[in-house]
Amino acid sequence: MRQILYILKEEPRLSEKGFNKILNLRYNLNLGMSEELKVLYPDLIPVPRPEVPEGVIHPQLLVGFVDGEGSFNVVTVEKMSNAASTLSTTYKV
Repeated sequence: MRQILYILKEEPRLSEKGFNKILNLRYNLNLGMSEELKVLYPDLIPVPRPEVPEGVIHPQLLVGFVDGEGSFNVVTVEKMSNAASTLSTTYKV
């Protein structure tokens, strides 16, 4: 996505070459290209996605992310058929 923004910034009047670069980059983003675009632009070459190395996430980084974006919920559901209640906890990041 960042590369697409750089192309748009460098070429205010987008050329056909720049447009094709953007479509090539778009090919691998999220859900990829629609079938309609693949038919309209059959010469597109998907740009390989960068490899993201697997590793252990630093605990402080995770804490900071969860602190800003995480939530913790507790839900109780009482059943009328018996005296028991169900307790459900969810943690979302």
